[in-house]
Amino acid sequence: MHRATKTIQVRPGSELDRLLAEIDSVDLQFERDGVRYRINRVEEELSNDIWSDYDPDLALAGIRSAAGSWSDIDAEALKDELYRARERGSPPSTRP
Repeated sequence: MHRATKTIQVRPGSELDRLLAEIDSVDLQFERDGVRYRINRVEEELSNDIWSDYDPDLALAGIRSAAGSWSDIDAEALKDELYRARERGSPPSTRP
């Protein structure tokens, strides 16, 4: 779910300005009525264009470097284990 972003200008020298200066060395959280809020530093604006940093040559190099990396795996044994795991189902959410 995409949430809207609201930018708030912080006055230099304010208490919030001082707290924001600490973000580089510590994780900063606010708490109000038992609810915690985490503040993260935004290094750069996120792009909605998923292809903006795509490099086809780099992608092809990654595919080629992975080629054959599973050649020593017994495919039938792997499929049998997957089917058995599906039959067992997921562990209960209370189990660590």
